Amino acid sequence: MTQFTLLRGVWAETLKMKRSLALIVALLLPLFPAFVNVAETLRSGLARAVDDVEILSPWALYLRSAIKLWVILAMPIVVAILSALLANVDHKPKAWKLLFALPLPRGAIFAGKWASLVGITFLSMAVFVLANAVGGSLIQALRPELGLSFPIPLAEVISKPLLGWLLSLFMLTIHLWISLRWPSFLIPIAVGFAGAVSNIFLIASYLYSKSLVSPWAMPAQVYGEWQGALVASLIGAACTYLLARRDFVRRDVY
Repeated sequence: MTQFTLLRGVWAETLKMKRSLALIVALLLPLFPAFVNVAETLRSGLARAVDDVEILSPWALYLRSAIKLWVILAMPIVVAILSALLANVDHKPKAWKLLFALPLPRGAIFAGKWASLVGITFLSMAVFVLANAVGGSLIQALRPELGLSFPIPLAEVISKPLLGWLLSLFMLTIHLWISLRWPSFLIPIAVGFAGAVSNIFLIASYLYSKSLVSPWAMPAQVYGEWQGALVASLIGAACTYLLARRDFVRRDVY
């Protein structure tokens, strides 16, 4: 597969997004955890843990609550919905026969799907970052006593969500495989919701430090031992990508 065929696959998937709800979902769903955090901060302030108040800046306190909600609950659901929408573009009209008859290698088609999902989840993460910055500015205007002063610490606003996105690549690749393998829209959504619910029990228990056992819990390590989780996520994503691509290339279409 040459670089040209890969770019053709990515471009084709980009055009297909115009016929799906993927872009709308990517732009709107990240606003939910940011909005919830802004509302809670305006209501109860930043002092949610005495220890945190002593060691963290106001911006770090504000961001930590939003990012935890994002990586633990919202991200598995967002990834599940986006992967299902990208696959449903070809599942719904039963377009696989026509797609596989085109002079484009199946490997390039799969690579295009994967690159599109990676790109649109990155866009979703960027919207979340922007929403956090705007939300913090709004809190500063309404409750200046909380200390979210300007300038906005961009390193703190960007670094953890970006790390969470990298930690989600294993989960993302699994969801793409599931979405392409089964035409039912409900299967990847159910897996995503199950992953989010399992995160609540896993992270709230003594197994938090062992969250590497779950690809859906790896992004939650942004405030933990993320180095090992990042290595595991990248290796898991690479292995799953190769297996999923092999399955996609060899699949019979009826």
